[in-house]
Amino acid sequence: MDDFQLAEAVYALPDHEREVVQEMHSRVEQVMALPAVIFDEAQPMLIRQSCLDAFFIHVRMLAEFFAPPPKKPRPDDRNAAHFTTASPWSPDSSSLHRLHAVSRDVNKQIAHVTTVRIGDGAGEPPTSLLLEPDNAQALTDDVRRLWDDLATHTDVPWPRVGLFPVWTDASGKLLRAADYESMRSESS
Repeated sequence: MDDFQLAEAVYALPDHEREVVQEMHSRVEQVMALPAVIFDEAQPMLIRQSCLDAFFIHVRMLAEFFAPPPKKPRPDDRNAAHFTTASPWSPDSSSLHRLHAVSRDVNKQIAHVTTVRIGDGAGEPPTSLLLEPDNAQALTDDVRRLWDDLATHTDVPWPRVGLFPVWTDASGKLLRAADYESMRSESS
């Protein structure tokens, strides 16, 4: 299936499926793109920290999405198993394990206010969830590996990474709002 056919297949999905596919594809794309901003020393520290937090939150979301459903799933949650019933999928356990290991830290240090995040007021100082370039590359590789593997084990058309490049220009550079508006006006 070429890119045009895949795009058509995504848009032809029932609304509830298409929205999950588009949402998860967007999270994968953000995990791929955010390290460029996180490690860009020209960016203000607040922006870099916000991107770091978003990166880890999206990794956490994808870890939950790729994992087998919990024993007592919530009726409104969706994960990969909802889309792989015709051909059972077993995600790469080492990649999934690494994402889950990060998820535990994200819960304590980003998603919830805990003494791990802020310190306990006595002897325990706060800790920070840091990201090194090699670790960022390993996590993005794991996300891509799981995403690509999911795409080959289901009849649902999962877009390939970069298929709908709403975040980048033709050269792969991250777009700014002005760039995006310029591209939109050119295509009108």
